[in-house]
Amino acid sequence: MVDELGSKNRDQCEALKVSIEQLKEAAITLQREISDISAESGIKIKRMDVEASTLKDDLENASFQQEVEIKYTEKWEAARAEQNLTIASIEEARLTKMLRVLQYRIDFEERVHTEITMYLEQTTLVKKFEEDLKAWMQKYDEQMNLYDRELLDIKEKRGIQLEKLNSLTKKFHDHARKIKEYKHEKEERIRESALKEHLNKTTTKIQAWWRGVMVRRHLGPYKKKGKVKERPKFKGKSIDKADTETKGKAQRK
Repeated sequence: MVDELGSKNRDQCEALKVSIEQLKEAAITLQREISDISAESGIKIKRMDVEASTLKDDLENASFQQEVEIKYTEKWEAARAEQNLTIASIEEARLTKMLRVLQYRIDFEERVHTEITMYLEQTTLVKKFEEDLKAWMQKYDEQMNLYDRELLDIKEKRGIQLEKLNSLTKKFHDHARKIKEYKHEKEERIRESALKEHLNKTTTKIQAWWRGVMVRRHLGPYKKKGKVKERPKFKGKSIDKADTETKGKAQRK
């Protein structure tokens, strides 16, 4: 019985040694696979970081260019509006000066007419005075009609200038509103892009964690292939206590 038990113990030890060697080889193989997967993941992460930095630089350049264009457009529209206001002010001043000159000439003509009338009343040439007076009044009426037409033309030109000024002012406000809307849309696109980038990074981390869990626990496509070698069954009822402890340790490993 002692020899038989010793023979069984030796066979069991040999089987345990073979199992341990196989487990060591499997552990070495898994460590190599894990290191290969880690290296590949590190390369992918570095490549994605480089692409993200490139996209970020492109976005900053585009944002800077758009800001420069917007500022240039605003200054250009402001300069145009200021120029049109200046032109309108100059034209208004010129028309006001012309109106004053015409008023002065009218006053002068009325004063001359009054003096001539007083002079002719004092003379005996009443008939000639009346004829001259009629001719003078006709000429005066013609001059006044001409001045009235000139004033109407001036008023029409001034109205056209004011309409142009109002149109330019409306166009400036429209451009300012469009620029404001464009800034708002740009901020929304930047916010959406940042959220999408954050979601992509979070999803990538979750996928990498789940892939690691599947590799470590041999789930899905990383499940072990092949049949597991069955442990030898022991016959007999009397088993030594030391053999039972050795078997328990081997099973736990």
